[in-house]
Amino acid sequence: MSLGKDIVDMLKDHAKKIKPGGDPVEAHPGGMDRLLFKGHALDKKDGHAIDYFALLIGTKTKASVVFIEADADTPKKEADKLQNILASITTPKGKQVLHGALALDKDTNPTTAFTADAPKIYAFYIGDALKTGDKINGVWIVEDAGAAAPKETKIDEAVVITAETPTDHGAFALSKPTAGWPVGKYRVEISVNDKLAETLKFTISKA
Repeated sequence: MSLGKDIVDMLKDHAKKIKPGGDPVEAHPGGMDRLLFKGHALDKKDGHAIDYFALLIGTKTKASVVFIEADADTPKKEADKLQNILASITTPKGKQVLHGALALDKDTNPTTAFTADAPKIYAFYIGDALKTGDKINGVWIVEDAGAAAPKETKIDEAVVITAETPTDHGAFALSKPTAGWPVGKYRVEISVNDKLAETLKFTISKA
């Protein structure tokens, strides 16, 4: 990819012995499709080691690159913080059809971490650009709960709700199994007219 060469050329004005870290890797924070370039080099002036990271962010019509360098004098905690910032950047996606969040009930804060004794888990949604007559439904899936269930097992599918306004809101709920929630990873897929609109992942831990 030419971007990798462009990064190397840019570094040449202040760095030497530039070694790209292999092919770029896919990264999907924030649900976006991105490519992350990594590599190492030495500072021309004092020979200090440099780690560099470049995140290619693209949409159908635009692309941009976020570039970060961290040298040997950068404390590890700060370097890790820079990488986290790099990974968390999202590009404007315009209006989604709807947005969702998980919680124990309407009076508690949104969360993605629940315990095995949670009486119910709610998947709330609020419309952003719904159309009158849109059909909304939710599917609860266990991604990995060990021996309790096969991976990617559908637990339940919620009743279809028909939207009346662009900002309609509602919730799907799933009650605790008799023996409690198996510890593991789960998700809720909320679809509009059978097209996936939002995925809400969550975990269950021991009570």
